Amino acid sequence: MKNEYAKRRDFLIKELTAAGFRIASPDGAFYLFAKIPKNCPQESWTFVRSLAQNAKVALIPGISFGPGGEGYVRISYAASMEKLQKAAAAIKKYVAKFNQSAQATAKK
Repeated sequence: MKNEYAKRRDFLIKELTAAGFRIASPDGAFYLFAKIPKNCPQESWTFVRSLAQNAKVALIPGISFGPGGEGYVRISYAASMEKLQKAAAAIKKYVAKFNQSAQATAKK
């Protein structure tokens, strides 16, 4: 099972880093603590509520773990690879909207 969790962890790190999250690779957990991409809402509750409503993906706001967690989200990888693939695709699509909006604003 340890190898399976490592594959899931590595998959999520690769996919979410490509979407703009900053993530430290954990060694013994089954979740990631990820910095919210800069073009997205930085308040962790706002981010996770919007993500749930718009992308149908539930994450835990970092602020739930104390003031130092603000601007971060916690992502569990104790789910099937199929569910993680769907979630990663939905998160990437959601974050891309903010990146497109930021690029359009920068062009003005």
